Amino acid sequence: MRKFAFGLMTLAILALIGLAASETGSGAEKPAPYRSPASIALGSDALYVADATAAVIEILKLGDGALAGEIALGAGAQAIALTADGKRLYAAETDAGTLAEIDPAARRVIRRATVGHGPYALALAEKKRKILVANRYDDQIAIVDATGWTVVGRVPVVREPGAIAISADESVALVANIVASGPIEEARASASIIRLDDLTARHIKLPVGSTNARGAIIAPDGRFGYIAHALGRYHIPPTQIERGWINTSCLSIIDLRAGEHYATFLLDHVHEGAGDPWAMAMAPDGSTLWISLAGTDRISELPIARIHKLLEGDLPPELAREPQPYEGSYSSWLAVKKDPKARAQLVDDLAALAVADAIRKFPAAGKGPRAIAFRDGTLYAAHYFSGTASAIDPAKGRAKWTASVGDAPAPDAVRRGEIAFHDANLCFQKWQSCATCHPDARSEGLRWDLLNDGMGNPKRTRSMVFSHETHPVMALGVRDSTEVAIRAGFRHILFAVVPDQTIDDIYAYFRALAPVPSPHLAPDGGLTEEARKGKEIFDGKAECAKCHTGRIFTDMKPYDVGTRGEFDKEGDRFNTPKLVEVWRGSPYLHDGRAETIEEVLTKFNANDQHGKTSSLSEEEIRALATYLRSI
Repeated sequence: MRKFAFGLMTLAILALIGLAASETGSGAEKPAPYRSPASIALGSDALYVADATAAVIEILKLGDGALAGEIALGAGAQAIALTADGKRLYAAETDAGTLAEIDPAARRVIRRATVGHGPYALALAEKKRKILVANRYDDQIAIVDATGWTVVGRVPVVREPGAIAISADESVALVANIVASGPIEEARASASIIRLDDLTARHIKLPVGSTNARGAIIAPDGRFGYIAHALGRYHIPPTQIERGWINTSCLSIIDLRAGEHYATFLLDHVHEGAGDPWAMAMAPDGSTLWISLAGTDRISELPIARIHKLLEGDLPPELAREPQPYEGSYSSWLAVKKDPKARAQLVDDLAALAVADAIRKFPAAGKGPRAIAFRDGTLYAAHYFSGTASAIDPAKGRAKWTASVGDAPAPDAVRRGEIAFHDANLCFQKWQSCATCHPDARSEGLRWDLLNDGMGNPKRTRSMVFSHETHPVMALGVRDSTEVAIRAGFRHILFAVVPDQTIDDIYAYFRALAPVPSPHLAPDGGLTEEARKGKEIFDGKAECAKCHTGRIFTDMKPYDVGTRGEFDKEGDRFNTPKLVEVWRGSPYLHDGRAETIEEVLTKFNANDQHGKTSSLSEEEIRALATYLRSI
């Protein structure tokens, strides 16, 4: 499975985590890798921690967090899962495209299965002897038979699946899709419900503007599922950030029986954002839900069973009374009591949970909390950027212990930049981080009318990969360099001023980014036969290569390509976009009007102003699009 392509990605990851010889000197011993806890699993007396950069699973003692050992992996893992009897541990080796079966007692990998491109999350259906693996870059869930150890099915989902939950009766799985999709005017992330008996899927759209759907969990009774995500208010020019004008943090409820969206409410407070919700844990009786807030280093606690009563109109007296004019926050719950359809109002009510005394937050005891798990009154959390794990007493809101998962070097500029890029604490009132709009430094799939280049000309969010090589930057070239654009981003989007060192560190992070090999490549990492035909068209009769030249496929010059829209007030010449990772770059064109590459080549190129494509046959268009997806 694309061994060459995944090898390139692994080398890029190693460079990013500071293992390059240039950091240590020629012939010097390589330093320990950074520790990046990404997923956890609870054993009877041990906490297993999947490390995304150290390519190991660390084993901590539950009692005090003491490091008890490690299990070596072939690549970094974003997800692990442990069987109920504790005899088998499974790891999604993201950079290698494999699923590893591990004997935790012997601390060794027993066997591996190639599952797809970028396995990012997994869940166990033990009664069915099945393992569900979310292949992020294939946009699919691979179904692995745990006995025969083969992939027995693949279920397409929407876009970049990032989390999976399976109901207790193993009838359905709930998948969170990270990136937004759909027409740009109503782009949003989706949840996918998969019936495990016949592997059919139903895709549920979250509210318009939803992105970064990273967490998925199902209630013990199987009635409702929950998706943690961000929500971008991208239809409004971001002239202010207070009160969630740009991004808010949400929990969406999915009615699994009806197969539809039920409600979405906000995890923020009126004057402070939650900042990048990530993973979830739930009490066994379904009474309480915890959500890790990766951007603000906190954990939210919600009495979810009581919230459901509020959603059904069962209100305490203080919420059931008619509000005074200045008490508008009470009106959302009262409106729901009068008409269940009013649940749709909750997505815009920052105070709804607060006035119902239905949310509290406490420190996560580490930097970048992602994975969390709950057992016997204790909440366990893994902190991606501090390389630690904690056992937290949620009743008291403080840690019982916090322990390092292993030795690691001091962060260099690249690592510091990665940390700052994901830190919502740097934002005014903590509403968002840079990564909220640029997950993994790519695009969340929305279009924003930013103040960087004046109002009235919305542009799609761009990837940061190779952004340091495309000066000037922005679609209109209004920023001379990436460093200038980073500083402007803090000023105009996060409404904050940060030290020069932070700007330099984020720039170093950008320079270290490497493209993910396309899932559309051949197994050997080269072009498929159809893609080779597309390359001939790209270089030849379509004349795409005249402007899309060089290693990153851009001459970095502005052109009028006939795409000026009704909102473009500053001109009709736009910089030639790079085509690296264009396979994951939807929407397309400067304002995101094209959902697919085919639309770029046909619907929005009738006059042959960005490539001579009007005379191409359907077969040639298909080949050209296949080549572009392979870049």
